[in-house]
Amino acid sequence: MTTTARTHPADDLGPGPLRRVLSAICLGLPALAVLAFGGQLLISGWFDGRLDGTSHAQDLAWGSAEGILLFAALVAALPNGRRPAALQQAIVVVSALLATMALTLAPDPVTLVLGVLIVAGVALSPGRSLVVRRTAPVNRPLAALTLVAAAPLIAFAVAAAAAQRQGGSPHTQLFGYTGATVWALAVLGVASVAAMRTPGWRVPAVSAAAAVAVMGVAGVLWPTIPSSLGTLGGVVALVWAFAVLAVVVFDRTTTAQVRTGA
Repeated sequence: MTTTARTHPADDLGPGPLRRVLSAICLGLPALAVLAFGGQLLISGWFDGRLDGTSHAQDLAWGSAEGILLFAALVAALPNGRRPAALQQAIVVVSALLATMALTLAPDPVTLVLGVLIVAGVALSPGRSLVVRRTAPVNRPLAALTLVAAAPLIAFAVAAAAAQRQGGSPHTQLFGYTGATVWALAVLGVASVAAMRTPGWRVPAVSAAAAVAVMGVAGVLWPTIPSSLGTLGGVVALVWAFAVLAVVVFDRTTTAQVRTGA
């Protein structure tokens, strides 16, 4: 006697339609919020004349952190949640925001609400079980590039957080050094996610390269303003960003050749 296992519609849909909708809402609302804030600064930061034109780098740091690193992660995770690297990227950027609040001694209720929504969205996502699962070896070139950048980024974040805590300048009143701290910590975290080679790792790799390239260009254009990387630092940042993109392109080319048997 044989029995045939029956499948229910809910089983075919994986986590269930309601949970997927809730996950999309929890990830989509923060995506719209960071697009409105970070995306706007990512554009206006190049032309902003506030504080006698000395806020470019800090505006672009905020824009890169939220308009690139966080927004890209949320959008990549939205369709079906099957890109665990995007979920990891969202978590590490939220962690960078929380760490910045601790370092600058300035908790922000809006950031806390967005963080809760993002964590809830990740927890409800179909790909949540893949977030902590290793499925591929570490990408050694990206790991090496991340290690090279670690010390400068941490030093930059610590200095920016100290300047924000000290206060006494228009830049601290506009939370400019806070944005610089978030940018440095988020770049380090996102680059680390890319190096882990979790499925969808190219999203964090390209995001990190783009965020660093933005600050690199800003450093070359405005080398002496607060939170600027400076001319030399800007050039080094651009070289680092192009190196990351080169790793992504080389890996894609190699993967395509292997699949075609070339």
